[in-house]
Amino acid sequence: MTRIGVINRIPVVPGCRDRVLEVLTRYVDEAREEGVGVAEVLVVGADAEDPNVVWMHETYADTDVYEDHFHTLARRHMRDGMDGLRGGPVDTIRTEPTVSSSSRGMFSNPSAARADWNSVVYEVT
Repeated sequence: MTRIGVINRIPVVPGCRDRVLEVLTRYVDEAREEGVGVAEVLVVGADAEDPNVVWMHETYADTDVYEDHFHTLARRHMRDGMDGLRGGPVDTIRTEPTVSSSSRGMFSNPSAARADWNSVVYEVT
């Protein structure tokens, strides 16, 4: 069983980054509640240097779960919520993750998740 990893660089309309982060945070919550096509790891964060870019990293257990996520109500709500907020095409990179580690508590508080992501970006760059 091969995990599917997706890294999305999402350009946003200037001044709309916080609205995009709200839409994506709602998506994470709705996807968890829906329980179908749920990523093992889903990280949403603002770019540390460009105020018009948001990043989203997803790791799915396998191809079936990845394909299922395209057909969820949560994803439809997310796509509808993003109408008019994208500043251009989304750049997507597919990966085959070999090691994954996440803190379950990280996603219980979306504000903490954003703060944790920002600190990770700082440490990596």
